[in-house]
Amino acid sequence: MIARKIFGMQILTGIQHNVSHNLHGTGAYEWWYIDALSADGQWGVVAILFRGMPMSPSYLRNPDTMLAGCAVSVYHKGIRIAFSFTEYPLESCTFDQKCTHVEVEDSSLVIDQEGILRLHSRVPCDRDGRSIELAIHGKSPMHAAPSHDDAGDDVQDVHAWVLAQPLMKADVLVALHEQQQIVVQHQFEAAAYHDHNLGKRAMHSDYRHWYWGRVHGDDGAYVFLVTPDSPDSVVQVFAISQQGDMVPWSDVQVLYEKPTCSIMGLLTHKQVVIRGTSKDGLRHELVCKNDQTCEDGPFYQRYISTWIVDGQTYGYGMSEYMYVARMESAWIRPFLQIPLITMVDRP
Repeated sequence: MIARKIFGMQILTGIQHNVSHNLHGTGAYEWWYIDALSADGQWGVVAILFRGMPMSPSYLRNPDTMLAGCAVSVYHKGIRIAFSFTEYPLESCTFDQKCTHVEVEDSSLVIDQEGILRLHSRVPCDRDGRSIELAIHGKSPMHAAPSHDDAGDDVQDVHAWVLAQPLMKADVLVALHEQQQIVVQHQFEAAAYHDHNLGKRAMHSDYRHWYWGRVHGDDGAYVFLVTPDSPDSVVQVFAISQQGDMVPWSDVQVLYEKPTCSIMGLLTHKQVVIRGTSKDGLRHELVCKNDQTCEDGPFYQRYISTWIVDGQTYGYGMSEYMYVARMESAWIRPFLQIPLITMVDRP
C-alpha cells in the first residue's frame, strides 16, 4: 500500500481515490487523464476531462471561475492530426464524488467495480463540421493496491496525484468526421494509462517545471514525475509489475540531457535519464528519449518517446514537459487561442 506526501503533493493509488473532490477556490483544478499508444508508436490518443484546467485560456484569465471541459488529441506517426478543446458550465456536467463517473457534454468516463474503464467522446474540432469520436475500453491486470492515509485516507496536501490505472490493455476506436462523413477510422490495441491530478490552488503557485512520462513493456511499466527547481519539488518513479503492483524507487537521480530551444523560446531536453534503486536494492537506469514532438506550445511539449531500461530498448511511451511558471505570463495567452495543429495531415 502506498501513501506518500512529498513536499505538498500527496500520491495515492487505487480507483477509490479517483472520484471528484469537489474542489473550489482560486486556481483549484482537477483533471482525469487517459492516454493510449499502439505498440509500434504509430497511433496514439489522449483524452482529458476536467474541472478547472490550468492550461485553459479562460482559467488563466480568471482563476476564480471554474469551468468543466474536455480535451482530445489524436496522433499518427508522431503528428497530432486532430485536436479538440471544449469548455462548459459546471452545472451542466457530472462529477461523481462516490465513484469514477465523469460526464462533460458528449464525453464520459466511467470505471466500474471490476476496474473496467470506458471512455467515449464525440467532440468538435476548431473548424466547422469536423469532429473527433473516440472510444477506449480498458482493463487493468488487477485493482491497484489502495493507498491508506492515517489522516482520513484522502487528499490532505495542496496537490495530489492519483495513480488510478497506470497499466492497462485497451481497445481503441478513433474516427475523424467531416460534414457528418467519416474521413479517417482506425481501431487498434494499445497500452493505456490513466491518472488523476488535482490541486487546491494554481499549479504555478508551487511548481516551476514539470516532467512526466510513462512506458509499458512486456514485464510491466514505469512512470515518473519530476518537478525540479520548485519549492514543492517532486522526484518520483514507480515500477509497475504485470500484476499491477506499484513500487517506488528510492535514491532517485535525474539528468536532463540534449537541451534544445523551441520556436516559442521554450528550453526543453530531448533526453531524460533517471537512476534509482528498486525494492530489491539494485540500481537501475531509465532513459526517456523525447524523439518525436507531437505537441508544441508556448509552455508545453508532448512527446512520443523511446525508452531504454538498463541499456536495452524497452518500448514506446508518452512523456511531457511543462514550464509551469510561464503560465503566469500574460503574453502567452493569445497563442493559446490559436490551434497550431488541427487535422492538418491525414494518414
